[in-house]
Amino acid sequence: MSEIKSDQLIALENRIEEVKNLLHELEESARQLREQEQHQEVNHLEDYLNETDKEVQALAVFKDEVVKEIKGLIERIKDKMHSPGSH
Repeated sequence: MSEIKSDQLIALENRIEEVKNLLHELEESARQLREQEQHQEVNHLEDYLNETDKEVQALAVFKDEVVKEIKGLIERIKDKMHSPGSH
């Protein structure tokens, strides 16, 4: 009877080792998946920044015209504020 218990104990210890190994493998897989997702997010952000930079550079061509229009608008607003009857 004691031999049966010893065999059961050995089987239980072996099963515990198997579960520990499986847990270790799952933890490693989860770590690798997190790293992969982080790399994908970083790549996505990098692509987004590159595209945004291209858009800003494309719009920079019109900067002088836009600034001129905004200054003109401000001047028109000031003139309207200072004209008689606008208060």
